[in-house]
Amino acid sequence: MNKLTTRSWIARLRFPVISLVLLCAVYGASLNGNFLKWDDDRFVQNNPHVSELSVSNIQWAFSDLRFESYQPLHMISYMFDGSFWAGKPIGYKIHNLVLLYLAGLLLFSLLRKMTGAEWAAVAGTALFLAAPHRVESVAWISARKDVLALVLALLVWHVHLIEPEKTWRFWMLRAAELLLFGLALLSKSSVFVLPFMILVADVAIRRRSAVRSLAGCALPIVVAVGVAVFLPMLWAKSQLVNADAPKDTLSRIGLVCWSAGHYIRSIVWPFSLSPLYAAPPFESLRMWAFGGMAIGVGGIVLSVRFRHVLHKYFSFIGALLMVAFALAPFLNVVPMYYWVADRYLLFPSVGVSVLVALAIAAIEKRAAPLPQRMVLVSLVVLVVGILSWRSAVDAMQWKQSDTMFELAVKRQPNSFWAHMKLGEVLRDAKKYAASEEQYREARRIRPLSPSALGGVYWTAFAQDISEHPELGAVDAENVTGYFVHIASSPPQLRRLLEKLKQTRCHRAASVVQERLDEMR
Repeated sequence: MNKLTTRSWIARLRFPVISLVLLCAVYGASLNGNFLKWDDDRFVQNNPHVSELSVSNIQWAFSDLRFESYQPLHMISYMFDGSFWAGKPIGYKIHNLVLLYLAGLLLFSLLRKMTGAEWAAVAGTALFLAAPHRVESVAWISARKDVLALVLALLVWHVHLIEPEKTWRFWMLRAAELLLFGLALLSKSSVFVLPFMILVADVAIRRRSAVRSLAGCALPIVVAVGVAVFLPMLWAKSQLVNADAPKDTLSRIGLVCWSAGHYIRSIVWPFSLSPLYAAPPFESLRMWAFGGMAIGVGGIVLSVRFRHVLHKYFSFIGALLMVAFALAPFLNVVPMYYWVADRYLLFPSVGVSVLVALAIAAIEKRAAPLPQRMVLVSLVVLVVGILSWRSAVDAMQWKQSDTMFELAVKRQPNSFWAHMKLGEVLRDAKKYAASEEQYREARRIRPLSPSALGGVYWTAFAQDISEHPELGAVDAENVTGYFVHIASSPPQLRRLLEKLKQTRCHRAASVVQERLDEMR
């Protein structure tokens, strides 16, 4: 009896230990990185409200929009870090890693319940944890909201799967499910897709009736629809809706199709992910629209023609629908100020893991010969190994702001924000010539951007000051603000040009002259 109990405990601890070793191997060397100059500074470093857990700080988190969004639990999570290891980024990153570890354990349990096959659940979860898409969730402290929302969402799913016999327990569990769903929404609002993913899983994978499944998800779905209606208003208030988005219907459809294509490509080939946002090629959006509509029509025709095949593989179609639902908030149906980001694949990756687990479970059920099973195991181990290596390499790039933004520029040479942020980091490091080069690249991409113009002038003026110390201490940032303010006034620019020439600020003067030449 004791031997059986010991073996049982070893079996139960097998995956938790394997996943812990996997995550430590991937992220261990990168945990001693710094805060990044990308939201970490304003969310944590320069935010006194998260320095400790207190009633007043919790009230602050809940009282209003914070940093263009309403995610109070995200802010409160930093208060725990501030109370234990304020100013030490390694503690914040370990917190992120622990959350990802918990999400992995919850996902493993969920996949095992869905498939009834432990090996399939191990493979699906290992691929989820090893994928490079997870790097931001650990290495970037400000990505805490994503993985925190995922942990709460998976808890919602587990509570949903419990079916007690007594009525009062049923309603207690539904109340707990709704409460956890609300907490997940307070971590990240895009989790509103969760009830629809659960509904699809109930019908397609658990094979419950549609009516019964819909009744079980009714309350969360009502809340989710309300959030979906409210979110565009919240984004508009926070000025996150992109004013430069294409206005005509065809281009808007093309933007949605391009966004979907970007994410599908990133799922299939996760070896060129960028830390920053990718922007669409506006000149090809109509082509994307026609291509997307053609694929959609073709998909409908094939679905009707081969509906018997779809019925046979109904659970796999359900997993794909889960991926589609999880992607829905990020397809620019409401165009955001930033277009697409690879970290938004966290929830869609749950659907991908379900798809992988279902496929492996189906192979196991066919009682494949041992050599074929060994080939399958070897293939999964190989893929997990390759993904782990790529994730470890990428995580090392996230240790410092400069290497992280250099990676973004390398992988997205036409990304405005990648060049802008790298320019900012180089400017703070007083590498003014290199910084000016990045700001000029940003101007090439968006010639009318006042921020890029101001960056070029700032770095040019700073170089002039460093070469002429007799000018004394000059606040280059304030001077740049004045330049941007008058950048559309030729008379004022000419007066500034003369003044710069008199003080021998030749680099800054050349930027002003460039601006005057542009306005002719």
